[in-house]
Amino acid sequence: MALALRNAGVNVIAFTERFDRGTDDETWLSQVGDRRWLLFTRDDRWHYHRAELLAIVAARARAFIFTSQGSAREIADAIWKVLPQIAEIAQTNDPAPPYIYKVTAGGVQLVYPSPRFKFPLPR
Repeated sequence: MALALRNAGVNVIAFTERFDRGTDDETWLSQVGDRRWLLFTRDDRWHYHRAELLAIVAARARAFIFTSQGSAREIADAIWKVLPQIAEIAQTNDPAPPYIYKVTAGGVQLVYPSPRFKFPLPR
């Protein structure tokens, strides 16, 4: 996905360029949140990974989860279509972090915070 984002003109740091494989979520997500980076990930089963979602929230990360599964070209096309929406969200910082958006070729949809997405927040 990093290559598809780079091809769409996005300045990207791939996970493996900064972190070792196997680095626990709490460690790398806290750096993402502290540095105010945008988190892009591709996962069509993201809503089943409760621990990962809680880690995103605890790190106060700004996450965009691409749910489309396709070729690199299809993903790049989808990214290109929604990049202006993502940029506007990031620049206006509304909502304030943490937040999680689901991204498809059709657009971005706020998942968290949302009344429809409920789970206890870490304290």
